[in-house]
Amino acid sequence: MKHIGQGLVTALLQRRHHWRRLNFDELGELYTSLMLRSMGISLIGIFLPVYLYKTGYSLPAIFLFIASIFAFRCFINVPAAYLIAAKGPKHVMLYSYGFQIISLLLLLTLPDYHWPLWLVAFSWAIASSLFFLAYNVDFSKVLHSEHGGKEIGFMAIMERIGATLGPVIGGLVATFLGTEWMISISIVLFVLAVIPLFATPEPTKTHQHLDFRNFPYNTVKRDMLSFGAFTTENILSITLWPLFIGVVIFTTNTYASIGAVTSLSTLAAIFSAKLIGQLVDQKRGVDLLRWS
Repeated sequence: MKHIGQGLVTALLQRRHHWRRLNFDELGELYTSLMLRSMGISLIGIFLPVYLYKTGYSLPAIFLFIASIFAFRCFINVPAAYLIAAKGPKHVMLYSYGFQIISLLLLLTLPDYHWPLWLVAFSWAIASSLFFLAYNVDFSKVLHSEHGGKEIGFMAIMERIGATLGPVIGGLVATFLGTEWMISISIVLFVLAVIPLFATPEPTKTHQHLDFRNFPYNTVKRDMLSFGAFTTENILSITLWPLFIGVVIFTTNTYASIGAVTSLSTLAAIFSAKLIGQLVDQKRGVDLLRWS
């Protein structure tokens, strides 16, 4: 799986970006791991509110569960940053995959053992905080400034490929085989996503210490407010949208229907990723934010 995935990414990049031939492995392994993770998370992620609803949880409990994930992340992000400085982003991504597998196992056995939802939310929050911080640090160290926009665009495409395949596969598997198979396949994909990470060494020094005393809060406060609003909108969309469709519109074949709709919308996002990358390279990122 590792060699097939990296071979595909290599072929795509070498046709269009010859500047990456001499030093591809670092970026290629990140592309491959991200695609596998994206597929694994999208197999279950979009269906999570519906899965909890069909398991017997009330709508307020589901909303509280989703809110708890992001509330926990507020307290986990800073320790996660210190862990990245000490261990390196790749090792922290490995830890994140481990916690994601734990949270999936909790979901898989939830109907039988009735784990407290806060425990599932806490494990999921740890996995998310560790991954996104480590991924951003890793990617920032291996991309090239002169082609950063294209590399970000291609990274978005690889993520969207996984996000496109995941919902439709997950929906079909849940409909015809059962949700336990859907979650089990997601776990396998997370195990496979670990393999490409360690083809090359850590891109940063380890055993470093962070110091937030000179952090330029005034410089980034506008970005923080903008990102906060974006995240709030994203939380509402991933929670309310699948619940509304699953409970009100698609009352039969719920998982397959939601998976098909999600995959089609994600497919449309793939075609916009290249354009976004080109705009960034043309120094038109501010215009892009205004249009969005």
